[in-house]
Amino acid sequence: RERVPAGAPELLERLLRAASGDALRFRDGPADSIAGADVGGAVTAAKTEFARVGLASGSFDAFSATHFLQRFPPHFHDTFAIGVVESGFTRLRTPRGVWTGGRGTILAFAPGEIHSAEPLSRAGFTYHMVYPSAEFLTSVGIRVNAFSQPVIDDPATALVLLRAHAPLMDGRQGAEPESRMVQALRTLARRHGGGDDRAVAQGPA
Repeated sequence: RERVPAGAPELLERLLRAASGDALRFRDGPADSIAGADVGGAVTAAKTEFARVGLASGSFDAFSATHFLQRFPPHFHDTFAIGVVESGFTRLRTPRGVWTGGRGTILAFAPGEIHSAEPLSRAGFTYHMVYPSAEFLTSVGIRVNAFSQPVIDDPATALVLLRAHAPLMDGRQGAEPESRMVQALRTLARRHGGGDDRAVAQGPA
């Protein structure tokens, strides 16, 4: 199992190469084509985009993938890994079981939580992630150690997260985009912080 720290896309690139033998380059700016997905009988280029988001509350990494076809072997992050599946399906294996993420589901992993992922069709899956540190969440009034489960079926919160993610990937990092993301993370923490590590999110949902 390989550790994937925040702010180090080159290690994620190395992880993917080990899994599939294919090179994948992450960078700020336009998305990179990595493979061909079979979508409705047509081959559509799979794309990824990586960004470093700098907000007044702190910085974190963000990631988007369209028609993603790569397999992730078991790995973990130093940060939280929070995102939404926009389309397609992915199978995730974790110590808490095997899960399927589909359209409108939320992916939510705590720091150090081991997981693997793979697409479930030749069309791949499209998903969007942010990787905030525990310190970032604390700085915006969110205290959470874990989530109720790694794949969460909550379409309303998923939509809030998607709408907050898009401006950040477009390079809009002012007060309004920051407020959207913070509120989205607060809503997720309030609704789905789980078990003995129930989230405490301060401020309006």
